[in-house]
Amino acid sequence: MEKTIPVHLQEIIFSSHVPEISRRLSKLENEGKIRKIAPRIFTSNFDEPIEAIIKRNLFQIIGQLYPGAVLSHRSAFEFTPTKAGHIFITYQYTKKIVLPGVILRLLAGPGPVEGDNPVSG
Repeated sequence: MEKTIPVHLQEIIFSSHVPEISRRLSKLENEGKIRKIAPRIFTSNFDEPIEAIIKRNLFQIIGQLYPGAVLSHRSAFEFTPTKAGHIFITYQYTKKIVLPGVILRLLAGPGPVEGDNPVSG
């Protein structure tokens, strides 16, 4: 039997295109049980700075929002953001995503190959 943590107790919660989940998240946010910390990302943690929450859950966030992403360039070797807060990811398109405390540098390129480990999940 799979154990699941109630949504309002999870540190990181992702929005959904499913109306029922969206309504539930809106209700929890209105009740003050969760807060939005970035586009499509909520948290139940009101005690720590948003930057710390994002950094601690960075790979879960990348894996959820950018499935099939591959850590690349120096991020593939260091497995952490640079001192300037950048993390480099090969994905389906090129884009710069600014989150509190970190900048995701998505670069268009091939997806994972056999033997690659998933970023998360």
